Amino acid sequence: TPTARALRRASTPRVLVGRPYGPAKARRYVREGIANARLYTEAVKDTPLIAPQRVPPDRTHSYHLWGATYEGARHGISLKKFRQALKQNRIDLCLGYIGKAPYLYDTYTVPLTYGRGCPFACPLRPSPMVYKPGLCPVAESVMPKLILVGMVGPRETHQKKAEKLHHLLNKLSRAGA
Repeated sequence: TPTARALRRASTPRVLVGRPYGPAKARRYVREGIANARLYTEAVKDTPLIAPQRVPPDRTHSYHLWGATYEGARHGISLKKFRQALKQNRIDLCLGYIGKAPYLYDTYTVPLTYGRGCPFACPLRPSPMVYKPGLCPVAESVMPKLILVGMVGPRETHQKKAEKLHHLLNKLSRAGA
């Protein structure tokens, strides 16, 4: 039978983001993520063009990724223009995540199944599963304008990127006004 030490070791997270971590390193990783995320939240706080993910006051976000949505279209600055501005200013953000709601990809819309047709035309289901546009309008609206930034990396790198983002947003706001 396993020893108490072996069980404790097995239940302690040893791998975080593909690297071996113990509890102390995992705590440091989270602290650094929170500090780096704060840079981006500060960079966008005075603009209506980007809405950062809300974190309830009684919670602490671990920030493996900093998330926000681009809301500039509501203010006359298209998503396409924002994407071009990011590229021109060499600001590396993940904009649009996977482009559309996951259920709109062929994996879900085309019945590429095996055996009895499960999960799409499974005889155990009372009706077939159909994934089509409109199933979740919120996801379909949010996915293309979702902004994600990984929090791994030196603080200086995130500081520079957040400053560049802040300056770009100010520039776009002035041009769009």
